[in-house]
Amino acid sequence: MTGRCWRRWAAALAVLVALGLGFGLRFGVSWDITGDWEGLYLLASPGKILTVTDDLFPEDADYLVTGFALSWFNKSVLAEKSDAMSGSNLIVRWNEKQGRGYVKNFYNDGRKLLINLSRFKNEEGVLSSGVFVGGGLPTGDPDSRIKDKDETGMSYFDGNRWYHIWCSVNEAVLPAWGPSKPVYPQQWRFLGSRVLENSPNNISIVSHHWFAIDGVPLFVEKYFFYEAGDSYFTLITRVKNVGVKPVAFYYLYGDEPWVGHFGSAKGNVGWLKDGLVKTEREIDTSLN
Repeated sequence: MTGRCWRRWAAALAVLVALGLGFGLRFGVSWDITGDWEGLYLLASPGKILTVTDDLFPEDADYLVTGFALSWFNKSVLAEKSDAMSGSNLIVRWNEKQGRGYVKNFYNDGRKLLINLSRFKNEEGVLSSGVFVGGGLPTGDPDSRIKDKDETGMSYFDGNRWYHIWCSVNEAVLPAWGPSKPVYPQQWRFLGSRVLENSPNNISIVSHHWFAIDGVPLFVEKYFFYEAGDSYFTLITRVKNVGVKPVAFYYLYGDEPWVGHFGSAKGNVGWLKDGLVKTEREIDTSLN
């Protein structure tokens, strides 16, 4: 990092520390350092508790008091590459240690496809880590619109506006033997992640996790594959029993049908391998 960057970082930190101390003396301030270092932000929660954090997620947007991006300081694996064959440019940001990031495909005609991974919080305010679809862009990204949730999760830009495709995907496991509370990804132990391939036309990411069902430990590998120019991506989840006895469980996966606009059926479009479907029609699922 250059001396100029260090000075900017030091000045930014000094401002937030001063704000935190100033507000803290009067109101009380908590610190929530995620390790992303996308910026420094001051949040006011519904209970009037002030929080200083180093990243901003869609669930926090309404509580933002002040802050600024520090994207030049974060620890993400960053790639910006062009694929001549597909006529696309890929931008990939992935923080291997925290297990968060995004993939953005720029088509040569001005369209864009965005896939956010683990850039969201659950209903309890707990962050995800790993290959889980959902969340919004860091505020330092030029396409970030923190109040516009149409561009969260997986979304498509047609040259004029963003179309919401996938939300924060609901994923959970629970024992097959009887009623029990689901075990959500935020409760899985995150063991780390790696960028397996980072080429001009392909991005592959894997995240590793661990959880237990009925006392039996299970090891999970989640893979994400995307090829430049495609209108879809591939997810693979592998679960391995690493215990000494068999176990039966349900694996749940689903998403709210908010296609076109976040939180609404207004302006819905369908999304198939060959592109958008803007009117109701029958489809052959064996081909898509």
